[in-house]
Amino acid sequence: MTASQIQAPINVPTGPAGRAMAEPMSAEMLDLMEAHLNLERQSAADYFAAAVWFAERELTGFAEHLRDEAKQEEQHAA
Repeated sequence: MTASQIQAPINVPTGPAGRAMAEPMSAEMLDLMEAHLNLERQSAADYFAAAVWFAERELTGFAEHLRDEAKQEEQHAA
C-alpha cells in the first residue's frame, strides 16, 4: 500500500456518552429558528385568545376547535 492510499483518520468531536456531537449552528440560523419559534408561540396565543372569545359567547364548537389549534401550535414550537 502506498502513502497516497492511506487516509488520515477523521476526528469527530464526541460528548460524554461517546456520541458524535453536532456542529455549531451559525448565528443567522439561530436567529431564524428563534423567529420561527416566536411565530409558533404567538400563533398559539392568538388561537387561545380567539378560543376564549368564542367560549365567552357560548360558541363551544368554535372555542374547542381553536383550543385544539392552539395546542398544535404549542406542539410545533416544542
